[in-house]
Amino acid sequence: MPNPVYWYPLGKVGIRPFIRRASNQSLHAASRAERVNGPLNAKDAAPAPPKAPSKEQEARVEKSRMEKAERQERMDITMVLTPVKEHVGGFTRPKDLRALYHFPGGPATDPRKKHSSPMDEAYTSHTVFLLESRYLVRRPIGITDEYKYYTGICQSKNFLAVVKQFNSELSPGEAKEAMDNAYWPWTNYTITSLRKTKWWTDPDDRESAMKELRGVSDNQSTTVLNEQRKSGIQAGSEPIANVELSDEEDEVEMDVDSSEAQVPQTSSAPYTPHAKNSVETLRLHRARYLATLDSEPFWRPLLSVSFPTRPLATSVVRLAKALPHGLAYYASIPSDERKSVLSFSSRVRNLRMNRFRDLIKEVVIRLAGYRGGFPGLRYSSADRGMTINGERLAEPLTVDERKVSVGLAEWYWRGAEERDIYQDMLGDFEGFEVFGIDDWGRRLDAAGKVEEGQEVQASNRRIFEEGEE
Repeated sequence: MPNPVYWYPLGKVGIRPFIRRASNQSLHAASRAERVNGPLNAKDAAPAPPKAPSKEQEARVEKSRMEKAERQERMDITMVLTPVKEHVGGFTRPKDLRALYHFPGGPATDPRKKHSSPMDEAYTSHTVFLLESRYLVRRPIGITDEYKYYTGICQSKNFLAVVKQFNSELSPGEAKEAMDNAYWPWTNYTITSLRKTKWWTDPDDRESAMKELRGVSDNQSTTVLNEQRKSGIQAGSEPIANVELSDEEDEVEMDVDSSEAQVPQTSSAPYTPHAKNSVETLRLHRARYLATLDSEPFWRPLLSVSFPTRPLATSVVRLAKALPHGLAYYASIPSDERKSVLSFSSRVRNLRMNRFRDLIKEVVIRLAGYRGGFPGLRYSSADRGMTINGERLAEPLTVDERKVSVGLAEWYWRGAEERDIYQDMLGDFEGFEVFGIDDWGRRLDAAGKVEEGQEVQASNRRIFEEGEE
């Protein structure tokens, strides 16, 4: 066997390894003994056959394969809906679709590789929702207060229950934190951008602080100071340039005992109110606003979109959280223009609504067959995927397979205008519909009344699948 590697420096060139190897005679002797008597070490023997995986391991592997199949379909849909990068011309190209792997000769056709079909529940109707807070939410110092938004996905049959769950004690952590910091009607908070900085201590008032800045002491009145200023400036007085400044310093002899000298005293600390029990205060605050959520929801759906499959809904909800190239909504607004509370919140809302409108338009026209559709799109777990071996290319998709339902908030002051925009843009496509929804996400008819059969109770478990504030 070779000995360890030794290193030694070689002048300024660097270092190089020096290996001391055993002689050829000893290596041949060891190999002959190994051929005759078997391996010299028990560890060098043939490995034992692998153990059969348990049922739990098989179930875990099967589940991961099913999730991978659905994830690859979602990646293809997301890639189709994402514009190609063009900022580095000549060095970019469209990425390969995962559906191409299943074409004849592709990597997925290798018989040695195992694949599984997606879950059946992935091919039921799913709803993407955009919730907006009813009141402004306080933000840290330096960040403008704003209306908070929450984007998520759930099964269409559970959408009303999800909205009710957000307006209850079972709401997720991000949504509950926003409710804790909201400007509720009974709070005494002021909007951060309109809040005045209080730079004087509690016992003092603003007038006394301003007098101190002007150099006015308590035993001097403003009238006396004004008369002194007027008398000092008279016609014919000596110019300031002729005043001679003396470099001599007035010396005053003082007999002070060092033991009696006192250390200069600094100003006292500003007044600070006594700290309260934050846990108890938060508990009382939550108990107060939770009691109002049954009649007046805090999180109201601004927009809801129902898609026929979960991969379509997941792709849209992921892309709707930012602009087409991944830029955050607030980052597209210059920093100086973010200081206005109402203007900033309105612009962010419009950016989100425009982004959703563009994504919905692209999905609807591709489901109708324009621009090649969605390669690899499935409508059941038994499907191989659209365009794979010519699947679903002979005839167009049915109306149910292309159904996209958009609900716009009736409480939104531009809700009627948004519905007209959707109707003019996509009203001619079969399977597309747009309607109004109320504060709880319930569908409204043409007269603005809630349709029957939409009452639902909140669930005791988390029923929304994906979301982000």
